[in-house]
Amino acid sequence: MEKIVKAAISILMIVGLVGCSGGGTSNKPTLANQKSDENAYENLMEMTVVAESTNKKGEEETGSFLFYVPKSKYADVYNNSAYSSENGVTLDVSINDYLFEEGEFADDVVKYMKEGILSDSYILKVVSESEIAVDEERNNASYSALVIEENYDYMGEAIYNFFAAKELSPNQRIVVRISITASECNKLTDPMIKEIEEYYGIEIGFNLDEATKAQEEFNANPPETKRYDAFGFSFEIPFAYSIDYDMSDYTEDDFAFGPKGNANSYNNNLQVMVITSESTQYTSEELKADIEDLFTESGEDVAKVLDSDFISQDKAIIRCKLSGNSEYLDGYIVSYKNYVVYFATITDLTETDQQQLDVIHKAIDTFVVEY
Repeated sequence: MEKIVKAAISILMIVGLVGCSGGGTSNKPTLANQKSDENAYENLMEMTVVAESTNKKGEEETGSFLFYVPKSKYADVYNNSAYSSENGVTLDVSINDYLFEEGEFADDVVKYMKEGILSDSYILKVVSESEIAVDEERNNASYSALVIEENYDYMGEAIYNFFAAKELSPNQRIVVRISITASECNKLTDPMIKEIEEYYGIEIGFNLDEATKAQEEFNANPPETKRYDAFGFSFEIPFAYSIDYDMSDYTEDDFAFGPKGNANSYNNNLQVMVITSESTQYTSEELKADIEDLFTESGEDVAKVLDSDFISQDKAIIRCKLSGNSEYLDGYIVSYKNYVVYFATITDLTETDQQQLDVIHKAIDTFVVEY
């Protein structure tokens, strides 16, 4: 992951957070003054959110708050939040959605959001990110990151993420989440961003040229692999591979991967099956001895255990083939930390392709337990 910290942008963001929060001398509605004027902004519209929450004293409260969001038919209000998406800009803003615990401040909330976005399995690359900008009282904080995400065409898409948290009063906590998709921007995007900045008193810092260039460069020279996060652990798969939702079963922790999400071709797929996530760490000898208990013979499916021809540091590994009528699973059962996982490929009854075995080896080598 490439990480570029831009101190100058962080300073500008801090200035924006502190200097703009009062709304200046403008008569327009702002987050701070809560004025209502439907005609104040050309690209934004009013939305009222009714917030029910518990304040820091443990008291239940109900109140309304006025937000300005992009004018869009996709705008909506839910729970304590308002959502809208238009011209490549998606804005999600909430009041009292996060209850700051004792000793926590706006920068703590932004840190949580930063960790969440950077752990997203759809992110292929972090192009640049700012530091978390925060004022002296820690009542205003923000963070931004330009990332490349995988889109529905299995290509890299430049997305700019901006988060801000504002503690306007002990009982009014505002969180703003903004994402900007470079390929969906148009001539109305920049004016809309400026109006959002004016209302919320923030400096978003989006640069369309930078985002577009990063996207073009990534797609011209994509990496060989990308990391996939599978609910507690992660591993690397070929860049051309994506999850096949039809062949995967999330309830059973079975995942299938193939080129552009198609895992139906022999020797051109990766199967990742969690056998257990409650075991203690096995040695390779113990794993081999217990495999007949882990794979119970059923019908014509038979597990054949072989000596492993692949070794990876800190992981117990055995080779295992699960055969059926006209095809079999061929791969390795791996014990690592609290997981036992089968990394395999579906093949016909011929020899497994070495290139596909290399895909499995790479997945095992990069198999990391996140928590």
